[in-house]
Amino acid sequence: MKRAKAIWMATYLCLFLAFSGFTQSQYPSYIIDQVSVNQGDLSTQVVLQSKSPLPLFRTYYSTEQPATIVVDIGETTVNINQPFRIEGHMIVEDVIVEVNKTGRSRLLLPLRQKVPYRMYTFQNSTIIELNTFQNDRRVDFVPLDIENQLKNTAAKSISLKSIDVKRSEDRIDIKAKLNG
Repeated sequence: MKRAKAIWMATYLCLFLAFSGFTQSQYPSYIIDQVSVNQGDLSTQVVLQSKSPLPLFRTYYSTEQPATIVVDIGETTVNINQPFRIEGHMIVEDVIVEVNKTGRSRLLLPLRQKVPYRMYTFQNSTIIELNTFQNDRRVDFVPLDIENQLKNTAAKSISLKSIDVKRSEDRIDIKAKLNG
């Protein structure tokens, strides 16, 4: 009789521990191993590398700091050196990863200006792509003599003849031909 009670008590105890979460690991299974910032001609990518895709909850521009992107991430461990200071980038000023008491992480990206962005996962990397033209590039729009001719010509007498678009590996050239 005592043995049967002991078996039932042990069964209830095992079920209780299994359902209460006591047997679960106290360490998150998501680890941010590396953060890098890759600046290109047309966009800048902030890449979070991990062993598995990160649990992302939401992303938005901060209301307190309007040019700061906030990315809320689930329970993660961060294995990068803080602070992560960015030098010489045109758009990204800093990368800050905060972890609160519950283990949830928040990525803060202070930018020099608000830009359109998208966030996606590729293999085990989470990528935040900031879509902007870099301001350090020299762009020729219209030669000054042609611009002066256009200003001195009545707008009704000018019409668009054709547009040529040429795409190369590092740039896109657009050439418009006008009548008039």
